[in-house]
Amino acid sequence: MTGNRTLHEKLILIDYETVIFGSHNLAWSSISSNCELSACVDDEDLAKQAEALFWQRWKLASDPDPTTWELVTPLALPFVP
Repeated sequence: MTGNRTLHEKLILIDYETVIFGSHNLAWSSISSNCELSACVDDEDLAKQAEALFWQRWKLASDPDPTTWELVTPLALPFVP
């Protein structure tokens, strides 16, 4: 992970239980005009992973030295047949 990077995904964590993530901005144009994709999942384990991912990304955004980065596993979405 080198070079300039921009965090584009959006993540909303509600009561450490519900996770909303995707590309939508919280603006009417994202819903009415853009082609966006987001998901809402009620899962405590996923919420814990989402919080860890958030803090990892926060650190990456504020620390320009990649030798200090600690990566966490990406979100493991629950499979629903």
